[in-house]
Amino acid sequence: SLAGVGTSAQLTPFDRLQIVLNSKELARQVFADSRARAILFPGRWDSATRQWLPEAEWKSLAKRLLRLGSPTNPDADAVSVRLAKSMSIAADKATGTLEARFTATNGSDALYMLQLVLGRADSVVRRDYLQVAQNYADYINRELPDVTTVTTRTALTDLMAEYQRTIVMARVNSAFSFLAIDPPAVPARPAGPSLL
Repeated sequence: SLAGVGTSAQLTPFDRLQIVLNSKELARQVFADSRARAILFPGRWDSATRQWLPEAEWKSLAKRLLRLGSPTNPDADAVSVRLAKSMSIAADKATGTLEARFTATNGSDALYMLQLVLGRADSVVRRDYLQVAQNYADYINRELPDVTTVTTRTALTDLMAEYQRTIVMARVNSAFSFLAIDPPAVPARPAGPSLL
């Protein structure tokens, strides 16, 4: 890992963010949010009692008849599936920007989910980069006293400064891997379904 082979150190925060947005870890964090449960599973989560409501009788009967399993309460895997259906991410390689969209029944729910998902993904990316940069900095600190040549010492010192910069950026409270260029907005007309 210190050679940068097969680790997230090779990825930019932008690339890492795209991976995290599709991860189960993010789905587990979103699943913990009560409002997100109500948005992703309308009619199933009761925010007042903080409990799952039973599935509609016809749905549970259909599941049993089609042998799709017995009706169960949604879990992080179900959240992962719902996020994949509700959220779309497109990268523009020319500008290096990422456009995230979330489909919900109303604009405030879509905006809440975008902020929640991107905020949680950003914290995962930040934690990962902080750990990697700290490991590199610790390794260089251990090796630096044994270096005798001036050029190698200078190169290691420059590298150490770069990792220290990453550590400081990851510890600062501002967004690390994403920045909203345009504020999230609700489209003027529905994107789907296509009536044609």
